[in-house]
Amino acid sequence: MVQKDNQSWLQIDDDTFKPRSTGITLNTIPSGHYGMYYEPMSGDWCLRKMSIDTDKLIDIASDVTIKINTIINKFLDSKSEYLKYGFLYKRGLILHGEPGSGKTCIVHSICDRVIRQYDATVIHLSSEGSVEGFLEIVEIFKNLQKDKLTVLIIEDLEFRANSNIESKFLNLIDGDLTLPNCIVIGTTNYIEKIKERITNRPSRFDDRIHVPMLSLQDRKKIILNKIPTILEDDLEKWIKSTDGYSFSHIIELIKKVMILDISFEDGIKDLNDLINVKKDSSTKYKSKPLGFNTNNTDR
Repeated sequence: MVQKDNQSWLQIDDDTFKPRSTGITLNTIPSGHYGMYYEPMSGDWCLRKMSIDTDKLIDIASDVTIKINTIINKFLDSKSEYLKYGFLYKRGLILHGEPGSGKTCIVHSICDRVIRQYDATVIHLSSEGSVEGFLEIVEIFKNLQKDKLTVLIIEDLEFRANSNIESKFLNLIDGDLTLPNCIVIGTTNYIEKIKERITNRPSRFDDRIHVPMLSLQDRKKIILNKIPTILEDDLEKWIKSTDGYSFSHIIELIKKVMILDISFEDGIKDLNDLINVKKDSSTKYKSKPLGFNTNNTDR
């Protein structure tokens, strides 16, 4: 649907949209994944459609994913009850756990589903700049997208919540700029670095969910997804040898063995060496006092 001369979305190209009050424009932007894009010629912030690597979207039906999907499904089925009691129709979740536990995979799987089933618009705020850019257009976004489900994805929450724009960020998730009809999902590897007034206040994040490392069944499902013809004995060997591996480590092992003609034993050795280096680095990092460099909060 298009409209003219009202505040709406100007479509710059197939994937890029910016607020505009003149010309022929769109009432709402299409469903899908979006990131923030700064247009240097006009000095405007835009929403640009993103392509998510769907090859990685393996639905791992673990206890934690079932719990997360149950929370989201109940929320999506309860809009009338929220309105009945006079509550803002919004839910916030924090997913926390070790690097490689599968948080990003879970988030992408959830978003893929709500885009298909609920025509949702997913906004990825992956840097301090993208948060500031979204804040520039959030009032217009609230007005134009109020009838569509929005999902805000805030990865590396410890950086967004402890930055020079913290007050603005809080206003976005729990203040005048908060979106109705919205799910906010934050992810972090280091929840202990985030202030309690963010992690322990339900109006900001209602559910705090720990995502553990991959279980035996999780690893089995990933391996069978990529190597469906694997022999039972080999499958057992793969599952046993990948205990403690992250999603990305298992995928890399599959690439080494199935594509790059590296033996299983050598592939396991290479990855174990890599994991041990990461553990050594992590131990050294954790031994340092916690703190934040306010001059450089983005990675």
